[in-house]
Amino acid sequence: MMTTTVTNQDEVDSLAERLATESQGYAGHLTEREGAFLAVLAAHGPGEGVVLEIGSFKGRSTIILARVEQETKGRSNVVAVDPLTSPSVTDPSLDGAASCRDVFFGNLERAGVRESIEFHECTAHKLSLDWVRSIRLLWIDGDHTYDGVTSDFVDFSPHLAPGGIIAFHDVMHCAGVTRVFAERVLRSGSFGVAGVVGSIGWAQLRVRGSVDAHARDRFRLADRLEHHAAVVESGDSRRKKAFAKLLRWRVPHDAMTAQEFVSKIDPGIPVQFAGGVASGSRTRS
Repeated sequence: MMTTTVTNQDEVDSLAERLATESQGYAGHLTEREGAFLAVLAAHGPGEGVVLEIGSFKGRSTIILARVEQETKGRSNVVAVDPLTSPSVTDPSLDGAASCRDVFFGNLERAGVRESIEFHECTAHKLSLDWVRSIRLLWIDGDHTYDGVTSDFVDFSPHLAPGGIIAFHDVMHCAGVTRVFAERVLRSGSFGVAGVVGSIGWAQLRVRGSVDAHARDRFRLADRLEHHAAVVESGDSRRKKAFAKLLRWRVPHDAMTAQEFVSKIDPGIPVQFAGGVASGSRTRS
């Protein structure tokens, strides 16, 4: 296990940038901007419980999550689930292979995190049948169909810890993901602050009894995302693609630093680093 050295937001950003760059050496579809933000979520996401990754593919995001846990918490508390099979309607191509198992475990071994991951080689729904643990970060990047994403949300969101973070990959890339994020999260009073970074849609579960000060912003974002999804689903002509690109531009999805993230989330729940509460983790900008 790596030595724990990360204790504040500047160090989290440095770690996030480094891991995001290194992650490009492993097969996957997470961009550097998204990888850095996922690292920020893993480091600064408040609440108690495990980090659960639904959909690992060849391990790019799995490695980021485990490395962040090691260097900020002093241990890895990452659970990942993926049947590692192909083909599927929304699976990336495996070039004719039936499984990416060897590549996945080889990448974890190369990154030095294979023993740090609790991995379940099955569907997320099967894992959910016996799931009882609290989740502080729920990372959904599995079956990208509307029904598949809905199933992942319904099965695991009830286990989100108060103040925990839910995040979906491929918002505005896959209409099913976009719709579930808009309908189930942004339009729900159960969630508070929310946003999009790259194609990662994220939100914080509200603490019971807290004031929902972000409803208007969430609904506005939901309107724009649902409009984008409707255009994507209406056809793939050149005109439709150009319009979808314009609608995507209207959705704020810039990179976000650790300080910017911390300034947005509910200050009522402390973020724990290995040495205690994160330094400056609840300073509003």
